[in-house]
Amino acid sequence: MILKKILGNLRKTILQNVREMVLAKKYYKIIKDLNVKKKINILDYGSGFEPEIILNLYKILTKNGFKPEIVCCDFYNLKQLNKLNNNNKKIKFINLNNLKNIKKFDISIISDVLHHVDIEKKEIDIIFKKLKKNSRFIILKDQFETGFFSRSILRIMDFIGNYYNDVEIPKKYFTKQGLEKKLKILKIKIHKKFTSVSIYPKYFLFFSNPKLQFIYILSK
Repeated sequence: MILKKILGNLRKTILQNVREMVLAKKYYKIIKDLNVKKKINILDYGSGFEPEIILNLYKILTKNGFKPEIVCCDFYNLKQLNKLNNNNKKIKFINLNNLKNIKKFDISIISDVLHHVDIEKKEIDIIFKKLKKNSRFIILKDQFETGFFSRSILRIMDFIGNYYNDVEIPKKYFTKQGLEKKLKILKIKIHKKFTSVSIYPKYFLFFSNPKLQFIYILSK
């Protein structure tokens, strides 16, 4: 409990919402470049218990003339749903099990979620198929490993960033070849890809290596 509190405070002190704001701005640019309609339906799949990225994205979209309708889903219990929906009136939060009752989306965002599911599990395929069926475009943000060193760096980053929230630390991450092979098998098209994405300031040294981060824009 003490360790989790220390890590939580350390994350907030060091990162200060930098990652969340950077990604929100990048997602906005992607959405803008896709030339979608101003009234846009967005799903944030696996939005988490501190959904700062989507809250920042909502503000940026509305500031620039969009009228977003956003649904966030995760394994929320009733207490968490009440708190999130009461604190964020413009965004709808639901339990993942209720996603089947929701209409289709112009864009689904799945941001640093899949590696926590375990990239070797069949559940990954189920998630991809579900998002493909219900989305015009998918914005997939995740992380690439290229070997033992990069995997170790990513695991340390995940430990600092997520352990305090009881999120399981991954054992493996995607490789570029492995991800693209999976997408090909699932017949999901790569509309556009960014394979070297800068998120963290350079003073984070090797933790800020942009080659660890990627964003793929996917379509049917």
